[in-house]
Amino acid sequence: MYNLLKVKSKISDIGCVASLVDINVIENKILNIRFENINHGLLSLKLLTKDKLDDLYEFYYQGLNEISRKLWPPYPLFKPELKSKNELHTRYNQWLKEDDWFFWVLCNNDIVIGASLLKKLSWKDDETSEYRAPTSGLAVAEKYKKQGFGFLLQKVIEYQAFLYGAKKIFATIEENNIASIKVHKKSGFIETERVFPRYNNINGEKVFDTNIIEYFLKVDLLS
Repeated sequence: MYNLLKVKSKISDIGCVASLVDINVIENKILNIRFENINHGLLSLKLLTKDKLDDLYEFYYQGLNEISRKLWPPYPLFKPELKSKNELHTRYNQWLKEDDWFFWVLCNNDIVIGASLLKKLSWKDDETSEYRAPTSGLAVAEKYKKQGFGFLLQKVIEYQAFLYGAKKIFATIEENNIASIKVHKKSGFIETERVFPRYNNINGEKVFDTNIIEYFLKVDLLS
């Protein structure tokens, strides 16, 4: 109960939250957060359910531009590239068999305006691997950017990791994704000094594309 009260207090202090209406947490899982926003009124952050998959699909392919989709292709729901909404439903049903991930959607009425995920919670972290665990990611619809929602999504990831008992979170971000880097640094992430180059195959030649930078957060927000 003490931890939940602290989380509520932390959420209430986030800039885009004019007032916290309620938060629903069951067995240390953040299921739903409702809050008032000064510009958009009542908004809700809810754990992804089957009935929101079509809305999530619209958010990803219409709410995000091509650059944002390239920077955030969340595996396994949207990576590899989807061919249809039905395929998203299939992937979601398959992912439900696992029990070490959280995927939230931020909604304005029924419209998804943001999304975030925390996954690999049960994985054993391998310090030699490029894919550390647990890991996180987020995206905000173009028209809702620069309003503090990315920071909110990142902090909820952090609070969920705390409630789950995770001691650390990793994130890998393209070096030119300035907005995401700012959000993560504002949330307390620091560089691990590990960088992974990415290449494209162009006419049979390996051509450098960008660098992926690894970031790390120690989950100690309530200390």
